[in-house]
Amino acid sequence: MSDVALFACVLLLCMHEADAIHRHEWEIFPLLRRLDSDKAAPWFLVLHLPFFAMLLYAITDAASRGLQVGVAIFSVVHVALHFFWPRTPNSELPVR
Repeated sequence: MSDVALFACVLLLCMHEADAIHRHEWEIFPLLRRLDSDKAAPWFLVLHLPFFAMLLYAITDAASRGLQVGVAIFSVVHVALHFFWPRTPNSELPVR
């Protein structure tokens, strides 16, 4: 995987996860769905901090090629999940 492709992949994932807060995507998770939006959004962000740290580590020279390939595979699976996952009533996800 080229460095440019990996950087683009990490950038798009970070942008998507930040936008996911705005679009109430925590509603797909049963535990967060039970919370009010003003409590669910911060929890959604906090739960994603290790993910953000792993993504940023993946673009360093110290990261293994396996981690970088794992990020690429996760990206493809993530897109597929968003395409096939049923919409929740209050989410602001774009209509397919």
